Amino acid sequence: MDKDRDESQILGMKRMLEQRDLYEAAYGVTRMIKGTRSGWLYNVQESKTEDTNVGIVKSCLDCYLMDSVGEQFKVSIPFCPFLLLSAEPAAFSQIETELGRMFPDCICGVSIVKKEDLEVPNHLIVHTEFMKVEFHTQDDLRTCARAMRARLPDKDTYTKQSDTLIHDLEDAAGTNSHYLSATSGLFGLLRDVVEWDVPYTTRAMIELDVRCALWYKVTVKPGVVSVSQLKDKVTHNTPRVLAFDIETTKQPLRFPDAETDEVMMISYMVDDQGYLIVNRSIVSADIPDFEYTPTQEYKETLDVFFRHCREVKPTIYVTYNGDFFDWPFIETRAQHHGLNMFQSIGVRDFGRGGINHEYRSLHSPHLDCFKWVQRDSYLPHGSQGLKAVTRAKLGYDPLEIDPEDMTPFARDQPEVLASYSVSDAVATYYLFQKYVFPFIFALCTIIPDNPDAVLRRGSGTLCELLLLVQATTANVPYPHKKARPILSEHNGRLLDSESYVGGRVEALQSGVFRSDVKYAFKVDPDAYQELLDKMDHDLQYCITQEKKTSLDSILNLDEVRGQIETQLKALRDRGTDTFQSYP
Repeated sequence: MDKDRDESQILGMKRMLEQRDLYEAAYGVTRMIKGTRSGWLYNVQESKTEDTNVGIVKSCLDCYLMDSVGEQFKVSIPFCPFLLLSAEPAAFSQIETELGRMFPDCICGVSIVKKEDLEVPNHLIVHTEFMKVEFHTQDDLRTCARAMRARLPDKDTYTKQSDTLIHDLEDAAGTNSHYLSATSGLFGLLRDVVEWDVPYTTRAMIELDVRCALWYKVTVKPGVVSVSQLKDKVTHNTPRVLAFDIETTKQPLRFPDAETDEVMMISYMVDDQGYLIVNRSIVSADIPDFEYTPTQEYKETLDVFFRHCREVKPTIYVTYNGDFFDWPFIETRAQHHGLNMFQSIGVRDFGRGGINHEYRSLHSPHLDCFKWVQRDSYLPHGSQGLKAVTRAKLGYDPLEIDPEDMTPFARDQPEVLASYSVSDAVATYYLFQKYVFPFIFALCTIIPDNPDAVLRRGSGTLCELLLLVQATTANVPYPHKKARPILSEHNGRLLDSESYVGGRVEALQSGVFRSDVKYAFKVDPDAYQELLDKMDHDLQYCITQEKKTSLDSILNLDEVRGQIETQLKALRDRGTDTFQSYP
């Protein structure tokens, strides 16, 4: 990399960081320049900084903290990402020379480390040596790892060539460069590239021993940043939470379309205080008995919401299914009216495109309660809507309105629609405070990642991150992440699914039986007699407890009871044929 290009990269990075610092300062997040402060770590992000000693760009870990009085600050901890190279020790010096020749502007250090490689038969006695290659930035690591892995010899080829290769290297010390150019150079010396795919935030948090949701003492000196955990402080801080929900117009029997439909109401909770913003171009009247901001034009509905977000400076944004609906809808409608959501409040989609949205800001996590419900609530798939979750977890029945009635209610019954909108925001807020916040931030104290990732990753990935921590403690190299092939075959036939167990087993597991598949049943008459004995109690419980109805209101109770009794007695008395289908 030439000097002009290097200086241009540094200038561009400086401008970007200055703009980010100005924006975050407007949200109350100030960069710590010097001194010592204590704070509760609530978020981390991968970033870049300038190494003033050598004048190059380096990766760093941006840590966002909140002190005991609620003031937020930020500190950047430089950390060089690294990977491990597996090769014969006799080839290490040649590999280092080749690395310097091929990637002169990417590598900032090479060292030899010993680890307990579990793939080696005698790993308990002899430790394996690896080359630890450190890079200036995570981008440099990805570029070099991609180049090396693309040309690695397969295991059989390396095994056949390794003895001859090392013998020649030891005997031809003065002609190594000629030998390397005559063979495959660096890529003929490498056995494997290890730990190249570890995310930067995970790697940095493990090596620096930093976790979110813990208290730290931060000291900043010229060129040096140090953090140390305050183990005597165990209670979490109280971040400012903004939980919101939107109501939109829609065409009859259609799902809301952000390109054509509009936002009718935005209801949100901040510090136990509720707010309601109504779009008076749709809603027919002001809404009394709420703290709200009525607007005359639709554009102002979003603008008022953005301004209030900048005013209250929330530490955490909270929604229910906001990744899929609320944030994309607001972003699209804001663009339609010439507003930029990212420039207004710093929230944008960090997902991979398609339907996998991840809306958040760099400094404020966005915790979608629906992600917690899907992964951690153990509620069945049909009971994961906000209303069902509110009943199951918060213990009360929220106000419900049929989706087809919402737009007419905005004109005819705005107070009812307002109550419905606010009830959703309140339910989301207290669901977060009671379940999501303590659960996710408790996980953050042991899992090396930020709250957004801890919420959205699968359980398997979180377990992998915990194993990475233990592997580092045990000085064991990380194994490769196993990727399933896109197309799988069995005996030369393409597999549509590898988890299909067959119709008979699926029926036995689910309790739903097919008429075209024969099953063998063993019927216990005593079990049917037990059902008969408890029938009156079960009917009473179903009517009074589950259906919330009195027994006197059921006019044909005796008739239904008689039908059930007849069927149960028939099954008890005659049994079932060996191959009879489930009745």
